[in-house]
Amino acid sequence: MTMKKIILPIILSILFSNSIAQIDLGIQIAPSVSSDRVSNDIADFTLESSGPQFSFTGGLIMDYYLTDHIALSSGAWYVNKKTSLKFGNGQVDYSLQYVQIPISVKMFTNNITDKMRLYFQGGVTGEFKLTEKALNEAAEELKKRKKFAKLYDIGLLISAGVEYNIGTSNKLYAGITYNRGLVNVYTDEMKNVIKDAAKLHPDRTASDEDINSSKMALNNNILSLVIGFKF
Repeated sequence: MTMKKIILPIILSILFSNSIAQIDLGIQIAPSVSSDRVSNDIADFTLESSGPQFSFTGGLIMDYYLTDHIALSSGAWYVNKKTSLKFGNGQVDYSLQYVQIPISVKMFTNNITDKMRLYFQGGVTGEFKLTEKALNEAAEELKKRKKFAKLYDIGLLISAGVEYNIGTSNKLYAGITYNRGLVNVYTDEMKNVIKDAAKLHPDRTASDEDINSSKMALNNNILSLVIGFKF
């Protein structure tokens, strides 16, 4: 028996078996805290995040069950990542707004009560920037000439929570989600703005050559309290 003859029935049984396949659609909201991981190798030059910022995410979800305890999970979420960056003697504050597409696996435990069970989720997210909004005067002035963030991001998604049945098909769920950005979101334009600020800094010790060849990065994180309803 060839490998093709073995694999094809398995795929068809997953896709078309009514006894296994089930789809849950839902909506969720998630008050969040966004933060930044900032790195910089320009000597004696400040380039850092000014701290966590409150933000918001929310949108649609879809869980496609392969078994009673394993589901492929995706959806479309609106994500607002607030970032506040100090460099040199200045600071820029932005709201970076994305549409986020998760691709993940959810694993469910056996019921811990008649209607409640736990879930654990892991996967990746693809994000596409909708807009970047300046939140202070320095960012507003910079936005007229330069873009702060790239048009995309990719992240790791980890989540855990509890799901509660309320009827034959409706469910409430709540959990904690961590999304760790993997892409350095600075545009080349923004990198050059930072390097120019470093060259003009009165107390600089780095040479122009060191500044021009320097490496810097900003990655976004989001920690969210997720509340949702599936039907």
